[in-house]
Amino acid sequence: MTIVQKIENLRKDIMALETELTKKRGELEIALKDHMEGDGKSNPEEQMSEQLLSKYGTEKLA
Repeated sequence: MTIVQKIENLRKDIMALETELTKKRGELEIALKDHMEGDGKSNPEEQMSEQLLSKYGTEKLA
């Protein structure tokens, strides 16, 4: 395999990785947005903790 072929293969690999990275970034941005907006899909333990904190405050739970 010539150097030119190796460079072309590396270029293709880099483009594939960039595509995968962009896809993952998009998924993470959507997940973060959903989390920040409170989409109602958070786990029940987290919801219970938040309810207890809002009801009793941090001093009484500590």
